[in-house]
Amino acid sequence: MQLDTDEFSALADMLSAQRITAMKELEEARQETAYWRQRCERAEAMKAVADIENLCLKNCIMLSIEKIKTFMVGLDSVDRWALLRSFVQMSLPEELKAMELPLIDKVMPMPSVAQNGVVMNAPTFNGPMYDVHDNDEVRLNE
Repeated sequence: MQLDTDEFSALADMLSAQRITAMKELEEARQETAYWRQRCERAEAMKAVADIENLCLKNCIMLSIEKIKTFMVGLDSVDRWALLRSFVQMSLPEELKAMELPLIDKVMPMPSVAQNGVVMNAPTFNGPMYDVHDNDEVRLNE
């Protein structure tokens, strides 16, 4: 096969255009690879930070504010309230106490304790006050 200069020039131009196209595609692929490599490195760094945070969080208990509110509504003993509040307050990490104490105040208000008392309308006592007999309405151990 013999090529004259025009054919050779046309073939060289065609090969040169293919080579330029291939080089552009290679450069685009390199740029895309660099982009994804950078994103991967960023994601790995974020994962490392998240792993460290998760290690710290494994030492904590997550509590639901709504469930604490619901539980505290049914609590009528100041002793139990004080025990639970002290437990929650003392179990907070030191770095979060200042931020979380107002929330504890909101979620765990002191219960309003009804005073259980004996109502007596004009009582009369004949003998010792603690001697109760012949009266089924009086219950002393409640």
